[in-house]
Amino acid sequence: MSIYTVGQILQSRRPLLCVRDTDRVAEAVRLMLTNQIAQLPVVDADGNLQGLISQQSILSIYYYSDGQVNLLRASVTHCCEPATTLSVHDDMLAVVDQLSARGVAAVVITDAGRPVGILTGRDMSHYFRTIFEGLLLIEQIEGFLRACIARVFPTAEEQRQAQIAGAQPARAGRQAGVRELGALSLTGMLRLITAPAHWPRFDPLLGPKALFEPLMEHVRQVRNAIAHFQGQPAALDLDTLRRASHWLANRGAGLAPTEQPAAAMPALEVRPHQLSELEALRKPPLCIGEQEHLGSALQLMVEYQYAQLPVVNQAGALLGLVAQPTILSLYYLTDGEAPLLTLPLHHALLPVAELAEEESFFKAVEQLSSPGKAAVVVTRDQLPIGILTGKDMTLAFRALCEGIILVERIELMLRDQIGRAYPTEEARNAAAIAAFGPDPEHPHYALRNPHKLGLGDTIQLISDPDNWPRFESILGPRVVFLRLMERVREIRNQLLHFRGQLSPLDREALVRTDTWLKRRPAWLATTPPAVP
Repeated sequence: MSIYTVGQILQSRRPLLCVRDTDRVAEAVRLMLTNQIAQLPVVDADGNLQGLISQQSILSIYYYSDGQVNLLRASVTHCCEPATTLSVHDDMLAVVDQLSARGVAAVVITDAGRPVGILTGRDMSHYFRTIFEGLLLIEQIEGFLRACIARVFPTAEEQRQAQIAGAQPARAGRQAGVRELGALSLTGMLRLITAPAHWPRFDPLLGPKALFEPLMEHVRQVRNAIAHFQGQPAALDLDTLRRASHWLANRGAGLAPTEQPAAAMPALEVRPHQLSELEALRKPPLCIGEQEHLGSALQLMVEYQYAQLPVVNQAGALLGLVAQPTILSLYYLTDGEAPLLTLPLHHALLPVAELAEEESFFKAVEQLSSPGKAAVVVTRDQLPIGILTGKDMTLAFRALCEGIILVERIELMLRDQIGRAYPTEEARNAAAIAAFGPDPEHPHYALRNPHKLGLGDTIQLISDPDNWPRFESILGPRVVFLRLMERVREIRNQLLHFRGQLSPLDREALVRTDTWLKRRPAWLATTPPAVP
C-alpha cells in the first residue's frame, strides 16, 4: 500500500515533451531552451523509451570533442544516455532515492514501457512543499508561542505553576497534567496563554485577544486535521496558517512604545529550518573566477557533474552564475559556430538568485520555482558559502518529512485493516464500543468516532481483547504488533509535536514496521467474520 505514488505527483502536469531517436540535436536543444527544461526522453517510432538527452550530455560531448564537431547537425543518439526510470505505481520516496545518486538529475516515469513524465529535484522540492507546507507552518506557529511562554514565564517552576493555574476546573490541582514547555501541545499552550490570570502578561505581544483567540482556534482545528492525516488542508485553511504565521512574526518583530517598553520584553525571533542547517552547505561551493574562459567552466561542470557555477571576483565576492542553459543558448543561437571553449566567461554570466544563510527553506523553494532559476547561491557577507539546487532541497525536505510520510502510511494501513475487519458501519461501531465504551448521551454509539481515531486509539481498537481475535490471523502475534506500534506511536508524537528530528534508529523502526505491515497476509474468505 502506497500513500504518495509517482502517478500522484504527475497529476495536473503538462504533457511530456520527447524527441525521436531520428531527430537532430538542434531540435532537442530548441525544445529545451523554449520550455526551460534540462533533459528530454528519447523515444523510437512506437513511443518506447530509448534513453535521455540532456544539456549535460550535449555539453560533455562538445567538451570532449574540443568543440570540433557541430553537434547541432548530429543525431540525438550521439548524446543519448541511459535513463533512470520508475513506474507510475512506484512510491514517491523511490524518486528521492534515485535522485540521491551521483549524476542522476532526472527520473523518467514510464507506463507500459513508454515515458509519461519526468521528475527532477526541482519538481520534487516543489511537491514536498505542497504537501508539507501546512505542517511546517504549524511548527513555526507553535515555536513562536513557546517562545512567548518562555519569555513571560522564564523558569520551569513558573511554567509549572502557570499550567496548574490555567488548567480547566476539572483538572486544577492535578500534577499529572503538568508538562515541560517543550512537551506542551498547541491546545495546552493556548489554554495557558488565554487564562484570565495570564492574558494581561501576553497582551503586549499577542493582543488583542478578540483576534488572537479565533485565529488560533482555527489553527488548532487545521493542526488536528493534519496531525490525524485527514487529507491535505484546503486552500483557505492553508491561507489561514500563512496569515497566522505572518501575524505572529509581525507581533514578535517589536512592540509599540505605548504598549510596553521594548527593554522589558525584547523582540522575539523564531526561525525554524534555516538554510544554514542544510548538509549541502557543509563544504565550500566550487566557484570560478571572473577572468576564466567558458572552457574552464565546462571542464569543471563535466568533471563534477554540476549544471552551474558561482562566479566570483578576486576578493571572492559573488558576481553572478554561469550555467549550462546559457552556454547551450550561445551554442544554439550561433548555429554551433561560436568558439565556446575560448570565449571569456562574461559572455555567459547570469544574474544570481542570492539568499542569506538565515533565510528559511521556503525562500529557497520559492526562488527555485521561478522560471529559469535552477540554483540559489547562499551567501554570508557577500561571499558564497553554498549553492542549492532542487536536488539539494529535495534531500532536505526528505530529512524533515520522511518520518511523517512513514507514520502516515502506517496509520492508513491500520485504518485499512479495520475497514477490512469491520466492513459495515454497525460492525465498526460495535468494535469501537468494545474498545472505548458507549457514549453516555447516545449509548448506541461508541464514545469515540471510529472514523476519527488517532494512532493510539486505532491501536487500542485493534488490540482490545474483544476485537483482537478478528485481527490475529493477519496482525498476530499480539505482542509483536503491540511492541512495534508502541514504538511508532512514540515516534509519531515526537515528530508531530516538533520535539526533534528523526534519528537513524527511529527511521529504522518506521521502515521495519512499514515493511512488516505490507507483508501481512491478505484477508481471505476464511478469515473469521466480523460480529455486528
